[in-house]
Amino acid sequence: DPRETEIPDVGLVHVKDSETGNAAWINTSSAKVRARYAEWFRTVAACETRLFNKYQIDSIDISTGQDYVKRLMAFFNKK
Repeated sequence: DPRETEIPDVGLVHVKDSETGNAAWINTSSAKVRARYAEWFRTVAACETRLFNKYQIDSIDISTGQDYVKRLMAFFNKK
């Protein structure tokens, strides 16, 4: 989902980690906060890609705005 890659500027937001239960207030109006989140997301995605490549795991990125059937058909036809 493209909305996971960046935090929109919507002011002060209360967030809670569902795994740890930790909660915090995030100021999404801060360009620095939004930039740090975007960088964190890119880092996690890059680590995931390296891990998949290391263990030769096939993967495909499909945006929620794309036709997933066509993307999956193309992906499986390459195999």
